[in-house]
Amino acid sequence: MIDRRTTLAFALLLTAPALAQTPTPPVSAAARDSPVGHWIAEHPKGDALELWWNFRADGTLTATAGSIARTRYKLDGNILTISPSPSGSPAGAFDIHFRNGKLYSTALADHAPTMEFTRIGEPTSSETALVGIWRVSNAPHASDPDEEALRKRMLNLTTVYRADGTSETRMPLDTIEGHWDVAAHTYTLKNHPPLRFSRSPAGLTLALPPDGKDIHLYYPDNFPTP
Repeated sequence: MIDRRTTLAFALLLTAPALAQTPTPPVSAAARDSPVGHWIAEHPKGDALELWWNFRADGTLTATAGSIARTRYKLDGNILTISPSPSGSPAGAFDIHFRNGKLYSTALADHAPTMEFTRIGEPTSSETALVGIWRVSNAPHASDPDEEALRKRMLNLTTVYRADGTSETRMPLDTIEGHWDVAAHTYTLKNHPPLRFSRSPAGLTLALPPDGKDIHLYYPDNFPTP
């Protein structure tokens, strides 16, 4: 059963030359039509509820509904400033420090909790230790049930800081499993009927639940998958 958040996410979505003389084998129709990969729709908003997809080679798939914030950052000493991209909303400032391979971040606000992040993967060769992939590994417990539910969801929050000063944060809210059939050009989410998909040079076009009337084009998703 798809909950209201996931339904909202569906609603909001709109090489090198050959090294040898041997001719390159032709690409089969099945390979051309394959949806395998990570996919996401383009959205003009910097902070929105979105849907992203992972079609795997074994015929299974996962659709994830969640929040995505695309931002810019500036690190001045131990003060990290996060600005929405495109701009419009106020920037946020955080006091950060690193200890034992972890990142600790505290918003510059009264009684703000300190969040702990663990690096995913190896450090980059960037001049700043911040560049890389970080996932929340510890967040203070809350007495309020709604705040505690949010805290638990935040343990899935992942942020990528890039060397060019851009950053992206994703917090999954719900996932739906399914499978796909390249011969039939259909995919099926759990407890839903088969829906159409098609591949083209532009990307992956999906007919969306519940009835397939809403159709969207998805592009390769370059967000690192931990």
